[in-house]
Amino acid sequence: MTFTLSFQPSSLAEIAQMYGLKTLLEPEVQAAMAAAGTLLANAAAANTWQVFTNPSGALASTITPVMDTPYEVQIGSDSPYARRREYGFSGKTDSLGRFFANDPAKPYMQPAFNDNEQAVLQLIEAAVGQALARMGGG
Repeated sequence: MTFTLSFQPSSLAEIAQMYGLKTLLEPEVQAAMAAAGTLLANAAAANTWQVFTNPSGALASTITPVMDTPYEVQIGSDSPYARRREYGFSGKTDSLGRFFANDPAKPYMQPAFNDNEQAVLQLIEAAVGQALARMGGG
């Protein structure tokens, strides 16, 4: 299961067109995206301890950020039950034939994104400001 934080291609095009310096922004924005990924992964892991009925830390330990590009970071888990915990599995049968009558969702990833949206935006805004200042434009 993976959630992705990225700039929209149209936003990147506007930045590049407006400033003509996408490459010059890259070091600061890449660092901000990496910091945002770490922030969101840590928040999601912390959420597992708060919302799961009997947390063991097994799923929390698998939540990691992965930088796909300088402008995109994915926060995900390779745990086989990551999706089940986020969205629930009530009324479904797994690949072993076990039926789960009552296995409600315990969202941990989406709330991490929702609760930290402003912090992520601040990281990115600060990065752009730092890049502009480094180039003498801020």
